[in-house]
Amino acid sequence: MRFITVSSRKFDDYSDLSIRRQPRMFKESIERFNIPMENLWHEGVEHDWTGGVRKKLVLDYLEHVPCDEPVLLTDAWDAFFCGSAELIESTFRSFGSPVVVQTECNLWPKDGEFLPVLPRATTRWKYACGGGYVGYAGAIKTMFTAEDYWPSWAICDQSAFNDWAARHPESAALDDHCQIFLCLYDDGKARPPIGSSIAPITGRVRLLDLHTHPLVIHGGGGFTHAALRLWDTIKEQRGWN
Repeated sequence: MRFITVSSRKFDDYSDLSIRRQPRMFKESIERFNIPMENLWHEGVEHDWTGGVRKKLVLDYLEHVPCDEPVLLTDAWDAFFCGSAELIESTFRSFGSPVVVQTECNLWPKDGEFLPVLPRATTRWKYACGGGYVGYAGAIKTMFTAEDYWPSWAICDQSAFNDWAARHPESAALDDHCQIFLCLYDDGKARPPIGSSIAPITGRVRLLDLHTHPLVIHGGGGFTHAALRLWDTIKEQRGWN
């Protein structure tokens, strides 16, 4: 299995320690859980919140990956891992879906009445989040190059993922029980608040209402410090400090 991220900065660049960028958390988790992370970094490529640049770089990368090999993409500086590569791969394969997409409780961006609510999601984690997905390389390529992927009204990859998963549930599943991914972003409308259902317990992150242990934790939308606090507690519980 391969693990990739797309970043406008190299892993050893600590020049911008802002609320949205905490390389210590990301790098420490990679080292602790032995994640073979690759950074699809290119000189002069800046972050594109719509995901358009990310899609192109991923497609170029997948040209050299066997179609049946799983590939996981995650945001970099606002995320951390909380499980081994082997556990992540086995959890992905247990879905029985070619692609699994990270979810969040909030509908963002607000691009109008076109965006469907996904009836097959059985929890409040029912909207796609562009901060992470995992799938077989061939399935990701097929999705990204399909004529009906990324409709004209969709302004970013989150909208495109939501639309695709609603119309092609056989080829992309939403991680609506947060078995692999957990997005901490909370727009303040969720009840109970998202943070109240998340706790670090015995060196793992636990989603209390769903009784799952997510393996890739994504701060997202300015919640990087919340992710960092979780990571530091996880380290303390595991005796890694």
